[in-house]
Amino acid sequence: MRSELLSRRQVLAGRSVAKAFGISPPGASAEGLEACTGCGLCAEQCPTGIIRLIDGLPSVDFALSECTFCGERKTVCPEPVFRLDGPCAFTMWPSSLMLA
Repeated sequence: MRSELLSRRQVLAGRSVAKAFGISPPGASAEGLEACTGCGLCAEQCPTGIIRLIDGLPSVDFALSECTFCGERKTVCPEPVFRLDGPCAFTMWPSSLMLA
């Protein structure tokens, strides 16, 4: 893990070097997230409103509600981010994951 130096201003402002982790929506894998363009259609179509984009990637925020496993994200996503078959699982990804 790469260590990052903080400036005095960042320390006094309370900024942390700790990276937050996101929980990807069900059916999204690390390989699928690499294909994500960050369009936000999955977040717009989520009936419970728990999908948010963090650093351009979909993440589930359980503080807002619960996942009903409706599958809407799979039908609206223009990229192969979500598996259309097989088991759905929530996976963790570092929010520092950036797409090139």
